[in-house]
Amino acid sequence: MLSWGDISNANTKHPSYSLILGNQFQIFMNKLEFDISSMQYLMKNGQCQLPNTGLNRQYNFSKCRGDLLLTGTSSGEVCIFSVYSSIYRASMPVSANGIHSAALGTDYLFVGGGDGKIKKINI
Repeated sequence: MLSWGDISNANTKHPSYSLILGNQFQIFMNKLEFDISSMQYLMKNGQCQLPNTGLNRQYNFSKCRGDLLLTGTSSGEVCIFSVYSSIYRASMPVSANGIHSAALGTDYLFVGGGDGKIKKINI
């Protein structure tokens, strides 16, 4: 899983970016920010906090919308993470046979499941 997004901040001359990487055991939040003292971009990395029981999932897709990272799993859930605070928020079961694809609209997430149905989720 790989996703990226623009981090909105007050410094418009040097925008910051986030690069989100994940495997089945962990989500890594990497932030690329401009350091004025060294006059270069520096990458700060960290792990996303998951529940104590763990969240071992195989992620099929990821979409970033502002603070939200929406990921689809092979077990049929949409997991929601907060990009700014690097924390797991929630998961929603959507399809019984896994999630294969997704498209992000203005206010909706369209999810294609393994059961042959397309579902519309309000964000």
